[in-house]
Amino acid sequence: MEKSATTVELSLGPEVLGQRLDAVLVERMPGWSRTRLQELIKAGRVQLDGRTLTKPGHLLEQAGALRLDCAPEAQSTPASLPEITVLHEDEALLAVDKPAGVLSHANEGKREAGIAEWARERYGELPGLEDEERGGLAHRLDRDTSGVLLLAKTEAALAGLKAAFHDRKVKKQYLALVHGAPRFDSEWIENWIGRSERTRDKIVVLPEGEGRFASTYYETQERFRDFAFLAVYPQTGRMHQVRVHMAHVGHPLLGDPVYKPVRKHLTPLPPEAPQLTRHALHAAILEFEHPVSGQLISIQSALPHDMQQVLDWLRVHRPD
Repeated sequence: MEKSATTVELSLGPEVLGQRLDAVLVERMPGWSRTRLQELIKAGRVQLDGRTLTKPGHLLEQAGALRLDCAPEAQSTPASLPEITVLHEDEALLAVDKPAGVLSHANEGKREAGIAEWARERYGELPGLEDEERGGLAHRLDRDTSGVLLLAKTEAALAGLKAAFHDRKVKKQYLALVHGAPRFDSEWIENWIGRSERTRDKIVVLPEGEGRFASTYYETQERFRDFAFLAVYPQTGRMHQVRVHMAHVGHPLLGDPVYKPVRKHLTPLPPEAPQLTRHALHAAILEFEHPVSGQLISIQSALPHDMQQVLDWLRVHRPD
């Protein structure tokens, strides 16, 4: 393997024939995650004998010289983030209203800043029990999930919040716009979920006992023709849990291409309706005991403008 400051060149022999491009790169590039390598491929920064390859799952049909452009991309900074609203602040805690499209913390390689970096710039170094790159974060929200995100200013507060989330003592309410008409006014969804063997960035429902147990309860707030507005209460905090569970029962989130069922027809929002550029999930309420004072704290975030616009349109144009 030859390496410069910005490129890596690999010589591939016949042993790679029939293998996935990303799998070969993971094997040949120790220290690099599959996710980061897939990003390079999709960005057109991988070439085999001068031909650009853009699909991580491309099956290699020839040996040759593989070239990777590893030049770092332009990095965002906390200053470049949209305005962040503080919902609650005291000597131990900080809660912000995370906008959709903003990371909870910097991604791999620190190519894009998130709320953790914004908080560090504003408040100084915050505690991190396991990973300093996520200093202060008591939990995380997906990039495109908006709403209440909780951070701690002290190690004691962070330890207390982590324990509360682990012990399911934090009440979480999410608001979601979904496809389809739920059969029930309320329903429990409980199963085991974990990473897909085929697509490692995707979470799937697994046979009982595999992966991690996940529990979600939802209540139907409003019904529309082909759509619904839900209040969702995840009892556990697994990655992508609400998105996976709602898709599993036939009601994927509006605007979520990752968990959109492949073999099921879904009625799309008409072109004249307000369109979403992210999945329709909002962390609306967190309730918990303050880790220092023991006082019951309830932090709320109003439904953001993009979801509210769609909801208002459905009320007028798609009554049940």
